Amino acid sequence: MATKKHSPAHRTASRPRTKARGGPALKTVPNEIAARYRTGQERTVRDALAPFGSVETYPLQRMVVLHRAPGLATARVQAALDHLQRVGLVEFVTPVLLDPDSNARQVLTDEIVLRLKPGHTQRTLAALKAEHGIQIGRRNKFEPSQYIVKVRRPSGTQTLDVARSLDQSEDVEFASPNFLTEIKR
Repeated sequence: MATKKHSPAHRTASRPRTKARGGPALKTVPNEIAARYRTGQERTVRDALAPFGSVETYPLQRMVVLHRAPGLATARVQAALDHLQRVGLVEFVTPVLLDPDSNARQVLTDEIVLRLKPGHTQRTLAALKAEHGIQIGRRNKFEPSQYIVKVRRPSGTQTLDVARSLDQSEDVEFASPNFLTEIKR
């Protein structure tokens, strides 16, 4: 199966868009759902989902995107995905989103790009961690006030919800989901 090229969107402009501060909202792509599988489980997950439609794989991100077959009940697909999560083959499931400005498909990950306002410290990070249940990941070596943080339970749109909440904090310059974004050529 051919793999389309996707790239994480590391937006470092002054205000990345979480859609929390205006602009058109991201829309769910009908009949598409993404799942991050555990290391080494790509084939098992792909084979388990194949009866439900076509499956795109993105091995570098450990993600699959299922294009649900026409007429197939959503509940059947959800039951299969729930089972894959229960048995530990899938880490999380999230809808595929569409950015209406670029018409590009985007998949949420468990990461958020977070930049603190000037003068805010590690104490601010600790407070945000406690308030939002995030895990502080790596620091941007070129922009010391910018971090990649992880959402503990990223299923559904939880990453987007946490990013919107962080983006509203008075200590935060911006917070944006670290999407996997379709590259159009």
